[in-house]
Amino acid sequence: MSGVSLPGSLPASGLTATAAEQPSPSLAQDAQLMVARDGLDPALRGTLWRHRKTQGTYRILGKCRIEATGAEAFLYQGHDGTIWARPMDEFLDGRFEQLEQEPRP
Repeated sequence: MSGVSLPGSLPASGLTATAAEQPSPSLAQDAQLMVARDGLDPALRGTLWRHRKTQGTYRILGKCRIEATGAEAFLYQGHDGTIWARPMDEFLDGRFEQLEQEPRP
């Protein structure tokens, strides 16, 4: 893929991108529209959950679909920054418990 440049990426030479290569303001607007259109109840966005088995804590970021099944899913992020997707019915079947506040370390 030599010579291929994605919008907002650095040039292949590693030099700083020029103003013409910077992402357009519309990319940020597109991201906001995506969040607004994902259909997630605003009361759930940003809520904190604990996985009962692993005790890991996760924050819900948004809603998506699992490509292979078409099932609606939550996008959620762990404390290490990893973003996961899990079908909503699995997420809400008791594997996770919603936390009222930030967990203590």
